[in-house]
Amino acid sequence: MRAILAAMAALLLLSSYAAAGVTKPPKRYDHAYRGLIIVEKSYGGIDLFCRARFPGSRFRAASGKGRITGCAEIGNGRRPCRIYVPKRGGVITDAYRTAVIRHERAHCNGWPSSHPRS
Repeated sequence: MRAILAAMAALLLLSSYAAAGVTKPPKRYDHAYRGLIIVEKSYGGIDLFCRARFPGSRFRAASGKGRITGCAEIGNGRRPCRIYVPKRGGVITDAYRTAVIRHERAHCNGWPSSHPRS
């Protein structure tokens, strides 16, 4: 029974990445990060915030509409890593938000912005 539930949970998570258009991080970067701070912004404001916070960055939007739905401010060993994500509600489902958090947390764990698959 546990194996069935685990398989169903994995399938749901994989489908949430695909449905959200969020790039799934490789396993080596997809783990907890000590000192992670999650900052919520409105869905409409996250794109403007991330572009203003990190000028010159070449973001790739998860959605086909070109809207940024999350970004990470990487810590330097003295500062924690902050990720900026949209608040729940409206078009932001829990599954979508979880996918964005895992994606951005992977950047905190060293995943390059070029999103290599390994």
